Amino acid sequence: ATIVKGTLAAWDQPSFEALHHPHPSLVFTTFLRGLQAMRAEFSGEYWMEVFLVAGVNDAPGQVARIAALAKAIRPDRIHLNTAVRPPQAADLRAVSVAQLATLANAFTPVAELSISSPHPPAAGGRPPREEGQLEGILLGLIQRHPCTAADIAISLGVDPCVVARLLAGMEGCGTVRAESRQGSLYYAAV
Repeated sequence: ATIVKGTLAAWDQPSFEALHHPHPSLVFTTFLRGLQAMRAEFSGEYWMEVFLVAGVNDAPGQVARIAALAKAIRPDRIHLNTAVRPPQAADLRAVSVAQLATLANAFTPVAELSISSPHPPAAGGRPPREEGQLEGILLGLIQRHPCTAADIAISLGVDPCVVARLLAGMEGCGTVRAESRQGSLYYAAV
């Protein structure tokens, strides 16, 4: 690998449990030592994602604690992210872009906002040729997390009209459902 990306969103065991809901045997200090060890051994680019949730880990003091831990790990880049898709728990809220932009300055290096495109382009940028194959891949994507039609088109590198047609058919067959969340229409597997 030439690039490795770790995630850091907590600063102690209670915040780790509140944010990640880990298996009871997982300990934050062990997790943190793993991030540090990876950085010490890895000679490529080491990126770090910091995921913030409104009211959970976005207060300036909390972010300062996360930033201090991140700085000690010495990542090459830090990506600041929030819940751009509907989170698993409906009561979790995204941090505003304006607040993220302010909080980005707490990090060394200064964090980059990575919320505008929640999905990377499809590998190779070429969609599958057959719609049957594409339908299976689309279903696999939304089984992992709800997505908008635009997110799906970007992720799979497919024309948005093709995605809309597939979603309409899948919704008609009962394999997907549409739900309005956070002011956008998201598709989820049934």
